[in-house]
Amino acid sequence: MTVTDQFAPPVSESTYGYVTCRVIRRVGDTDEASDDDKPDVLPGVGSVRFTPVQPVVTSSDYSAYVVRETIDAPLDTLGHMVRRQPTEGETLVPGLWLVVGVYDVAFQLTRGSIRGFRIEVTAAHTKAAPLDLVTVAPYEPPPGATVTTMLVPTTVPDGSVLIKQGSEFAGVPQEQFRGVRGAASSRSRTPTVMASRPCSTPTARLARCLYRKVRPVTSSSKPPHSPVARQPPAAR
Repeated sequence: MTVTDQFAPPVSESTYGYVTCRVIRRVGDTDEASDDDKPDVLPGVGSVRFTPVQPVVTSSDYSAYVVRETIDAPLDTLGHMVRRQPTEGETLVPGLWLVVGVYDVAFQLTRGSIRGFRIEVTAAHTKAAPLDLVTVAPYEPPPGATVTTMLVPTTVPDGSVLIKQGSEFAGVPQEQFRGVRGAASSRSRTPTVMASRPCSTPTARLARCLYRKVRPVTSSSKPPHSPVARQPPAAR
């Protein structure tokens, strides 16, 4: 980075995060001189484009607009993403620094394609612990897989246990959720939620059939394991 003192970047724009990525290709055997007839591994060719989601911001340090431009990071001869196109014989450290913020990632490859996605770069992403595009990419199901999308109500608080009811989900607070104890847990496929009060709360009403009131044992109820007096043996 080359900046003169007169146009020094604002402090709020001087926080960066480190991003890495590597792209390789699996192709057929291309080395005629080798006895190995297995498919070869070649580096990806192209670049990775980072487009700021918020391209224009204002500086809080002095009155100025800050325009964040799109950055194209090329792939080197090993398929590593680097900050610029290396010169002949030059080897750059894989990865590049980006201003913290949210970016749309697009892969511009000469062969093959990778679906783009969105990332958030933070100051916690350092060279020692970078944001690796491979690990943060969203999950893509394999071809032929059936994907079922279930909507979770916004009324379900964070940290709740989700209970599926038909095509909907109900949220049960963790402190109120208990599975069936003992051997019954291995036989039961449906979790039972124990509540010490009727279903009066909104969450309980939402989970209605999964709640049941606990009936306390009264003095008139027979204990579950009543002792039985042993009878003396009959006289011979």
